[in-house]
Amino acid sequence: MDRDIVYISMRNSKLKTNKMEQEQSSFDLNKEVGKEGGGLKNETTTNFFKGISYDFKTIISLILSSTESLMNSNKDEMPTELQIIHDNANLLLRMMNQLLNFRKLENNEFELKISETNISSFMSSIFSSFTAEAQKKEINYTFNSIIKGNKIYIDRSLIENSVVNLLSNAFKYTPLKGEVKVNLYEDEESVLISIKDSGIGVSIEERDNIFNPFYQGKNDQQSSSGIGLYIAKEYLKLHKGEIKVISEKNKGAEFVITLPKGKNHFNSDSLIISDDVTNDNIYNESIPSEVIVSPEMEDSNQELVLIIEDNDDLRFFLKSKLRKTYEVHESDGIDIEKKILELIPDVIISDVNLPQKNGFEICEFVKNDERTSHIPVLMLTSLNTDEAHLKGLKSGVDMFLTKPFNLSVLSKSIESLLYNRKQIQKYLKQLSFAAPHAQIKNEEGKNTDKEIAFIGRVNEIINDNLDDSSFTVEILAEELHISRVQLYRKTKAVLGITISDYIQNIRLEKSKELLVGENDLSIADIAYSVGFSSPNYFSTAFKNKYDITPNAFKKS
Repeated sequence: MDRDIVYISMRNSKLKTNKMEQEQSSFDLNKEVGKEGGGLKNETTTNFFKGISYDFKTIISLILSSTESLMNSNKDEMPTELQIIHDNANLLLRMMNQLLNFRKLENNEFELKISETNISSFMSSIFSSFTAEAQKKEINYTFNSIIKGNKIYIDRSLIENSVVNLLSNAFKYTPLKGEVKVNLYEDEESVLISIKDSGIGVSIEERDNIFNPFYQGKNDQQSSSGIGLYIAKEYLKLHKGEIKVISEKNKGAEFVITLPKGKNHFNSDSLIISDDVTNDNIYNESIPSEVIVSPEMEDSNQELVLIIEDNDDLRFFLKSKLRKTYEVHESDGIDIEKKILELIPDVIISDVNLPQKNGFEICEFVKNDERTSHIPVLMLTSLNTDEAHLKGLKSGVDMFLTKPFNLSVLSKSIESLLYNRKQIQKYLKQLSFAAPHAQIKNEEGKNTDKEIAFIGRVNEIINDNLDDSSFTVEILAEELHISRVQLYRKTKAVLGITISDYIQNIRLEKSKELLVGENDLSIADIAYSVGFSSPNYFSTAFKNKYDITPNAFKKS
């Protein structure tokens, strides 16, 4: 039965695709006709837009019905991926409805359906739907209602859409552990809804522009359609109300909706007096609750992958799939530089559009910092243009994947990046051990300049302290101005061995030179001169590495 549902959904999707292609052909033909008359062209464009939009809507509905059926058929063992499919199909449906409503507003085709509504219960229901999101981001999220008369006349669907849009923006632009406050209050003539956040804010010069269609704020590094606030404003106009913003850049924003009391300001034809409904089609964010993935013992030998993605669902999906093979850490892009320096991951997977720095800026930071310059960066992008790829290459991106991407391709891409890193490891290891006491140089064509410079500095400091048995990894890290963990992970990534083993290898290589040299040094003298605290420990370490004792090696 489940297979039949999926098959029907896929088959209908193909039929709709064929229909859209036919409509596209008709549209292209009518464009030529449109040159003869502007009215005809506008009508054809509108009809095409409606047709393709509704086709999308039908396809989304099929996806939703299929996933809902699959979810209901096995509730006890429902895969989390089904919930993600369902939630994002719902989001896509809301976005499509927004586009349809935008066209209706542009063409003055909108008809209100006004109902008597308990505004406190109405707002409380919408507020509750964002509670899970607030918990995920540790946001202080509050709702306060101080009105006496709860009854108000509104088109519930349009006001719901407006409030949801404002709350979605508030959570989108508010950082971790910020705050979002919803207040409901009144004056003599109006009911007012305030949504206040501690996010990036809106600059004074932009406040008048953000309600214009397609406007993209200069302080916003995340992509959007630019029509949400415009539609909200138009919905409020239809209610004879208004929306305004109180904000300054980097000081949060407060959006205030004003709705007139009573019903005399509406056309009597638009009034549908019905029983009060507080949760009729109320928006449900349906964000999956925290999912506990089956625990697995974390292997210290696993490569560490850092996922930087501000979409919670995609980030969770990637983590749940990749953690079977790698030690996976995640970030929504907030304070990402600090996290990268704490982890020193083996691979970074990053989206381009992120809340603070975009993916290209993050990559540039990684590649220009000696502590992280070795880390390969895989960029996920919907910007499939030569300009975007060129920008990525300039910032040091190692590999691109265009959204939507195939999980198998992503897995193979990570494997490829790690394989290339291991090949560079072998090259650098050979280069380093071939000349542990000299300044190593890069071969022409090898893109490892920063790593070679790093190893050269490490070698120099170790050699300067070769006879000091108290010289430790901590002292080396301090000389390099990096933390012990950063030194450990950098050396392990670049050379494939721990920094402690690397220091001991250099000591032992130097001892071999002294053992075969023409000198009268005893085994004890050589042990102390290369930094071992005792001749016995030196002999044991030498035997373990070369499978021969220092005495036997000297005699041979």
